[in-house]
Amino acid sequence: MKGKVVPLKVRAKPAGPSLIRDWPEIKELLQPYITEMELCLHQEITKAPDLIKDYLLAQAARGERLCPGLFLATVKAGGGEPQEDWPRLSAALEALHLALKMHRSLGRGEEGMPAATAVLCGDFCFSLALSLCADVPIFVKGMAEVISRSAAAAVNMPGPGSGLESWRRFVLQRISSGSASLLALACSLGAWQSRLELWQNEALAFFGHYLGMGWRLRQEISLLERDLREKKEKLEINMPLVYIIERSPRRHQMLALLGKNGGLLPGKLVRGENFCKGDYEDYVNAVAGSCFDKAREYLEQLTGSLDRQILSRFIG
Repeated sequence: MKGKVVPLKVRAKPAGPSLIRDWPEIKELLQPYITEMELCLHQEITKAPDLIKDYLLAQAARGERLCPGLFLATVKAGGGEPQEDWPRLSAALEALHLALKMHRSLGRGEEGMPAATAVLCGDFCFSLALSLCADVPIFVKGMAEVISRSAAAAVNMPGPGSGLESWRRFVLQRISSGSASLLALACSLGAWQSRLELWQNEALAFFGHYLGMGWRLRQEISLLERDLREKKEKLEINMPLVYIIERSPRRHQMLALLGKNGGLLPGKLVRGENFCKGDYEDYVNAVAGSCFDKAREYLEQLTGSLDRQILSRFIG
């Protein structure tokens, strides 16, 4: 969608804490496929070169599982007949999520990962995602579109002298083309797997898109708090920072630095600002809430045509 993946079983490492309050109940409803997805992903990652294996396992263990969870929940809601390849296809979507996440960490040293390692880990996960679904062309095509869209949004950055509205649009477009497009893809592929009609597929894609917008915006609050707490040298522009810049007496200085430094601000400069955490939390949560409201609207369009109960649990 515009703009807006009796052998000896390796024990799967537990996924990290989920953004979703109802995740334990959702996970139970998606059994046995969600556990089999974890096993599949873990087994494939253990085949990685030793140089990057530990990094990959650590990143995978922190995964939120939104993508595979939404794919499986959409299939279940649509009444799809159980298929043996569901765990493998949902693992492909999680691998794509990991790849995009690790490439976005380049130059920021997230999670103690050097830039060169992030490149290798991201490339491995891109390859893994596409290889896990290589026999299903519609998955490959959808993933390729998300990869292209995410890359274009990341480089289409406002230049020097750009105003705050340009940076606000950039942040929203980056989320839309990255996290949100990936969740839209997960829902659309789940609808395709269930052989739903085109209008249902489109409504579910928009549902996933706005869900992804809302969850990523909320996540940016905790990411900024972490970076401030850890006294990161550079902070990437995001929606909480947009709010802080807008209300700063040094707004023009910050905007000039953003344009000069590729969307990064000195952490020391931001920490020196007099701002209240609750203010930017309220602002970002209000924007995220609007996205969740849109997600509900698209889900309500499907009343009577599929079981919406499990999908509604994903809304914040």
